[in-house]
Amino acid sequence: MKNKTLRVLIIEDSINDYILLLRELSKGDYQIEDCLVDEAIGFEKALLQSWDIIISDYSLPTFSGYDALKMCIDKSIDTPFIIVSGAVGKDKAEHLMKLGVKDYIMKSSLAKLLPAVEKEIEDAQIRKERTY
Repeated sequence: MKNKTLRVLIIEDSINDYILLLRELSKGDYQIEDCLVDEAIGFEKALLQSWDIIISDYSLPTFSGYDALKMCIDKSIDTPFIIVSGAVGKDKAEHLMKLGVKDYIMKSSLAKLLPAVEKEIEDAQIRKERTY
């Protein structure tokens, strides 16, 4: 039985990649509650709920990880944000991290996803405790 709930908002347009992300996250000790979106309107609606982490592809047909990150910044949403993509170069990844992306993982290296998610959730909890 899984001990903790992990609420994850996933921005992805490939159902196969979405399944791979969930498979990787399911290796942790979590009951996963997720929401999949692939456009700005769906993302904006999903942001009305509370999430432990946001995982986003960088490039989608009508939306991007950058667009999603910008929406979070504009709405002062402090949920950890991780880009998982195969389409972003090092310069763009560095720029996104300067803007607030917590980590960037190549789709070819998904084994790094769960440790990155766990680290960012822990760091977010520490930040939250420090503000109280």
